[in-house]
Amino acid sequence: MEHRRDHRKLLSLEIVINDRNLGRLNGKIRNISLSGMLVDIGDSSQQLNTIVDVSFPVEACGGTKQC
Repeated sequence: MEHRRDHRKLLSLEIVINDRNLGRLNGKIRNISLSGMLVDIGDSSQQLNTIVDVSFPVEACGGTKQC
């Protein structure tokens, strides 16, 4: 049984990940909590627990932007 600090919520959201070593990666958030999230990036060589910049689509003023 897992023992997580915060409860995780299921989510399916396309995101863009910027990694200083690997560059830009496309991914999909699978679940999220106050302390972290599980992101599926396919067959990438990304190391676990790496700090990255994440942007996600936001609808505003009739359009969608990456924020």
